[in-house]
Amino acid sequence: MPSQEGVSFILYAGDTPVEVTKRHVRNLNLHVTREGRCVMSIPLRCSRAFAQSFLDERQAWIEQKMAASRRRISAISAERYLSGSHTMLWGEPCTVMLEEVQASRQSVSFDLDKKTVTLRLGRTALEDSDEGCQIRHDAIRKVRKLALETRLPELAEQAEERVGAAASGWHVRDMKTRWGSCSTGTGQIRLALALSAYPIFCAEAVACHEACHLIVPNHSAAFYRELTRAYPGWQHARQYLKQAPRPI
Repeated sequence: MPSQEGVSFILYAGDTPVEVTKRHVRNLNLHVTREGRCVMSIPLRCSRAFAQSFLDERQAWIEQKMAASRRRISAISAERYLSGSHTMLWGEPCTVMLEEVQASRQSVSFDLDKKTVTLRLGRTALEDSDEGCQIRHDAIRKVRKLALETRLPELAEQAEERVGAAASGWHVRDMKTRWGSCSTGTGQIRLALALSAYPIFCAEAVACHEACHLIVPNHSAAFYRELTRAYPGWQHARQYLKQAPRPI
């Protein structure tokens, strides 16, 4: 019998098409991509009927995620990041400056004193087109990653000193739904690059939050006692991150 690995078909959750692929997995894995597609991987022996019942049970969740994806894509279209527009860096609006360069010399930089973000990109990236817009958005993410990586040693040192525990490593990641994470087994801590769009106290609070997981791996009362001891202003930072729009 031929392998079913990679076999794909379409099912529907209400009016939403779902791209289903059979793979060597144990569970049904469902998510909405950055491009706004709903996709699901299922075990090789999983029937279409079972996969459909799984989608039917999660239709409300799918509709919620698809609506959020449409809003995000709409926001990308609205914010073109053309020369003279603005983006946030450490809580301050910075003017975007575009410079055309050869592909081999593309780079990004920022100057907090002058409140400028400079994107040196190829000709296509400077055009007011959907393709150019996406390239500029990717470049802005690189700026935010660079900004956070620049401050990461300081953030890590302060968090470890406040908490009284040392991580085995600190990293910056493009995280879509979380501000940070801590692998308690390895001691590795990751911070979301989007934090560099917000005031520095937000990144400080998240860094302390993740460092506290080195002591208490869950979100019990004991964890929040540790966090309050290490960073008393964490609740203010959390409310700020909840209320302010998350940058693209």
